[in-house]
Amino acid sequence: MLRLTLLVALAGAQFQLAPQCTCACCVASTAVMKPRRTICSPPSEATGMKCGDSCALSQLEEGAAGGGDSILRSPEVDEHGQKVVDFQRYCFYECMPQNGTLPDTLAMCVVKTPDKVLAAQTLDGNGRASLVQSRVKHILRKR
Repeated sequence: MLRLTLLVALAGAQFQLAPQCTCACCVASTAVMKPRRTICSPPSEATGMKCGDSCALSQLEEGAAGGGDSILRSPEVDEHGQKVVDFQRYCFYECMPQNGTLPDTLAMCVVKTPDKVLAAQTLDGNGRASLVQSRVKHILRKR
């Protein structure tokens, strides 16, 4: 068992595998677009908490194509066969701040609830931003 673990560790170091996508690598931050809301994004490199620029989707996170219930489906397959996405996109679409979380406090995000996942899924696997939906509803209410 130890030998297998060592081989896997060496292979990962040699090939620089992308880290697994997880909301544990995402923190609450302020959206740049209006209305300003709390969203999830990777922490800055200065915090020492950044997991990487891209991450590998797991089998359960490959949307309908992989049989999972995730929002994003990645057409990109890297040289190691991993389906990778930009961590910024992953955090924005797949994760949400915990209730009552203030932005820019480095509070960890959590996986979106099933109803929010359904609302954000698209046929093309690119995801639908809930911020955009909220903004459209806000504009329509003003009319």
